[in-house]
Amino acid sequence: MKKVFILSLTVLAVMTAMAFNGASWAGRGNGVGYAASQTSACVGPMSNAILTGTPVTITGSVQAVCYGQGITVDTGAGTAATIYGLGPIWYWDSLGVARPTVGDVVAVKAYEVTFSDGTTRLIAVSIDINGSTVTLRDMSSGLPLWAGSRWKRM
Repeated sequence: MKKVFILSLTVLAVMTAMAFNGASWAGRGNGVGYAASQTSACVGPMSNAILTGTPVTITGSVQAVCYGQGITVDTGAGTAATIYGLGPIWYWDSLGVARPTVGDVVAVKAYEVTFSDGTTRLIAVSIDINGSTVTLRDMSSGLPLWAGSRWKRM
């Protein structure tokens, strides 16, 4: 009987650890993993990396909606740009604006960020779509505006 009780407690502890592991490690975009310049090592929060990137504006027609939080925009003349960081669906729903779909014409303000592994990504900070402007990041901190909000809704 004692062995069954101990086994039950162990199983419960493992299940609890598995259930809360992701939430305990989740952050607000402040992990390391970018290089402030091509020659430096990984330093500082990811949100700071966005603000040190090169600002760009991408305009065109949405060619694809990527898995997760990105879109590919056909910028004309056979060129396309993949833009990341559009945020979760519930954030767009809370603003009353439909997320971009294939064929929508958009203008995206983004930062081109180079990561420590040499890859470059376009991270959206705002997007104009169907007459609405959706702001995605706080430009004083670089943090996504939906960060932490999900806990307020629960």
